[in-house]
Amino acid sequence: GEWDWDVVEAAVKTRLEAVEEYHAHWTQAIAVMAAPENVTRAMKASAELADEIAYLAGDRSTDIKWYQRRAAVAALFHSVELFWVTDARLGRFDTWSFLSRAVRGLRGLDDPAAAAADLPPGPMAALHALAEQGGAAARMARA
Repeated sequence: GEWDWDVVEAAVKTRLEAVEEYHAHWTQAIAVMAAPENVTRAMKASAELADEIAYLAGDRSTDIKWYQRRAAVAALFHSVELFWVTDARLGRFDTWSFLSRAVRGLRGLDDPAAAAADLPPGPMAALHALAEQGGAAARMARA
């Protein structure tokens, strides 16, 4: 299937809604999983969750995108999870707004050129200048 960021967003939201009843104690759970004796289990759980969400979102890649997408999903989930534990608002509307903004920011990962085109002119000009300098340096090194 085709990669679908909307599915990623829905899956992250669904996962956090599934543990809503534990919200008051979730920071304690994070602390327990961060303890040295639990880090391996925590990393495995994070990787499995990212893999499941990526698969649901249509990822069947066998190249570098397999790693990129799972890393992006894991980073997205855990950043939203950290936002969620601090969101005291009923309905967690601030969390879901944060999730939507974060997903919008990640949509360009599958098309880096499109993502770069969305950058403001300042950073784009700086990137072009760096690329030109790199090319000039390489030509001088070969000369």
